[in-house]
Amino acid sequence: MAMANPPKITVEVAPHPSRFSGPVALKIDSGTRLVDLLDRLNIPREPALCVGIWGRTVDLNRVLEQGDRVEFYRPLAVDPKVARREKLNSGRRRAEPKS
Repeated sequence: MAMANPPKITVEVAPHPSRFSGPVALKIDSGTRLVDLLDRLNIPREPALCVGIWGRTVDLNRVLEQGDRVEFYRPLAVDPKVARREKLNSGRRRAEPKS
């Protein structure tokens, strides 16, 4: 007896810096892992590139679900907390009264 094809689900893939410019909706087999999708899209697994779903980083072995949005995150150039602290400190130096 022939094995039936697994049901399909739809996931959205957000823009990737070097692969495509806009979000892409893909129909994939149910049970597809995130790492399998990256391989299918020929996206290299670079250490500096984080991958997540709906704004949260996830393990590459996570099984994708209907409606997931796969996103790519580049490393931050500056930690936002450090940037705010430096901006605050530079403003204080300018605001100090001269003696």
